[in-house]
Amino acid sequence: MTKRTGLFLILTLSIGLALPAAASQNESRVEAQMPNSPAERAAQMLRSDKDHLITAAEAVNLAESAAKQALAAAKDAKRAAKAARVAADKAVRSARAARLALETAKGAAMRPRAPLPDLPTPATSKLKPASPTAKAARRGAEPELPAARAFRARSKARSKNRPEPKSKKRAAKTDAAKRRAAKPIERASRTLVLRVGPGKQYKTPSQAARAARNGDVIEITAGVYEGDVAVWRANNLTLRGVGGRVHLKAAGKAAKGKAIWVIRGDHAVVENIEFSGAKVSGKNGAGIRLEGTGLTIRNSYFHHNQMGLLTGRNPLSDVVIENSEFAYNIVDSRRKRPLGHNIYIGAIRSFTLRNSYVHHATFGHNVKSRAATNRLLYNRLADEGDGNSSYIVDLPNGGASYLIGNAIQQSRYTDNWSLINFGSKVSTPLDRLYLANNTLVSERKDSRFVSNRSSRPVMFVNNILVGKGKPARGPSQLFSNLMIQRKSLDAMARLNGTPRMRKARAPYSGNFTANRPGFVDLAGRDYRLSPYSPAIDMGRDPGAVEGVSLMPRFEFQNRIQLAERSRHGPIDLGAFEFIGD
Repeated sequence: MTKRTGLFLILTLSIGLALPAAASQNESRVEAQMPNSPAERAAQMLRSDKDHLITAAEAVNLAESAAKQALAAAKDAKRAAKAARVAADKAVRSARAARLALETAKGAAMRPRAPLPDLPTPATSKLKPASPTAKAARRGAEPELPAARAFRARSKARSKNRPEPKSKKRAAKTDAAKRRAAKPIERASRTLVLRVGPGKQYKTPSQAARAARNGDVIEITAGVYEGDVAVWRANNLTLRGVGGRVHLKAAGKAAKGKAIWVIRGDHAVVENIEFSGAKVSGKNGAGIRLEGTGLTIRNSYFHHNQMGLLTGRNPLSDVVIENSEFAYNIVDSRRKRPLGHNIYIGAIRSFTLRNSYVHHATFGHNVKSRAATNRLLYNRLADEGDGNSSYIVDLPNGGASYLIGNAIQQSRYTDNWSLINFGSKVSTPLDRLYLANNTLVSERKDSRFVSNRSSRPVMFVNNILVGKGKPARGPSQLFSNLMIQRKSLDAMARLNGTPRMRKARAPYSGNFTANRPGFVDLAGRDYRLSPYSPAIDMGRDPGAVEGVSLMPRFEFQNRIQLAERSRHGPIDLGAFEFIGD
């Protein structure tokens, strides 16, 4: 064995002995490092899990950052692509312009310049439309090539087909609406007369309603028009019966399910028309339903409808009724008894009722108005002998109300104690009610002539109050009134001789009482004064309030015309002036 071989064997043996010893030392070191208790082992596991969570969070943050970078890069790429597309479009347009310029230059080089032609004068010759080449030559420019002309024509066509901006469209629509709105005004400048009736231009009023324009006059031939209902939409119409009274019978029909006539135009005038038979499922079928602004009714008759006249709420509307009659407008109510208002005025600016006869409402009101200003002048408002209305006059919204020269009568069958109701629904400090020279008769055994629910006192001056009961419920002021307070009007009518009158005691000082009013016929409800009436010459000047005169100028005679109230000496009390033989 050589020396080198021996050394190799010795080295191998040393390594073999050293490796087991090192392994045993490592095992003992690992055993020394491992925790012995379960708590230590759990803590070590938690530290390991925490390290893993921190590593995962860092990975998520890195992924989110990478996603944001990728999104920003995508946006940059999109903007770059858009810019490249715009640049490409510009390059294409520039190339087209260059090609056209090149073609124009080639044509100019190939053709010699033409001298300006001698133009004929317009006085000696007729000019023909010049071609584009001739126009260019006159301007001293080069003639336009066919390709350039074609490109210009295509551009012009594209501009024509391009949609208009929205602002221009709106302006065009506004102009069209203005032209349409101006048409009725131009049409109203010339008033037309539309004639209705057999052999006329229009056979029925409804046909004329469809043709009517602002300001027209519709003349309806007298006769009965059964089942013809209409909606009037034009403004400033005059609807007139000629040759006698026109009678419109509903016969089960109603315009828009509301009335015989629905008036939607403004400031209409209705004359000499009779309305009857309006019935609708809503229990308020009317002779006329006003939905426009302003209405005047003259010499017309509303009867046996569910409602006579019915208006809506309109603070700019004024309604005037003159020389007309309203009666027996009745509807079967949910209470299983008849109910109806002869006149029902909504919350409008003003209502005027003059020289009209309103009677025989049934468990409703003869006149009901919610207007801000009410003027009831020289009317006969009555139940007569067999009527059974609720209030004769109902003004639930109060307002400024003036009752002058009216004959107001309530029957023994009435549904309410009061003849007049004021301010029961709406009461304001501006409410005021004035009664001047009225004749008020209540045939109930106990009654109140006025039920005043407002805070302002109602003023009585120069009235005749006949019936058992107080003049007013609520605040009131009485001046120069004649009060006849007896339980039985029949017993009063049987009295003979001259009525005995004396001054009233407190709280009615300044007024008068008597055992009889001295009417021409109390039982027959003729309330004119007889020669022996204590009301003659006992009145005072009622003056004026807020610019409105309370002095009566007329008195009710019939519903055709007013009678002028002529007097000699002091004014008489009540609605009628004694004239004498």
